[in-house]
Amino acid sequence: MVSSRVSLPDQHAGMALANNSYLDPIVDVPKGWEKMDLSISYPNGGEGVAQFGVDWNSQTNASGTIENRFEVFINATDNQIVFSFKGSDALSNWTSDLLNNGSSEFFKIQAQAQTALEALRAEPNI
Repeated sequence: MVSSRVSLPDQHAGMALANNSYLDPIVDVPKGWEKMDLSISYPNGGEGVAQFGVDWNSQTNASGTIENRFEVFINATDNQIVFSFKGSDALSNWTSDLLNNGSSEFFKIQAQAQTALEALRAEPNI
């Protein structure tokens, strides 16, 4: 059986990446980390083309307010990929936290996160 050791970001990097899943982050992405923009792909290294659209990582309610959002970060040096989901700052988030540990809110954006994961798996340079 082959096993590999999983390396996690340090605490500072983890907190900074978490903060950057909000629309207006107050800290920069840590050194060595890159925010992935999956709204554009570059097939065969060519010109960028629309892949998922501008809201590929957000879910909004009927009023247009963002309820759920995530970002994808890559640290190529340490071979790490992080999916960072914003915390509870909408009423629906808090309701879901109290009623079902946040699962109903996660289900609203799960398909988008899965699509992003599949896109990363298909990317030969990652």
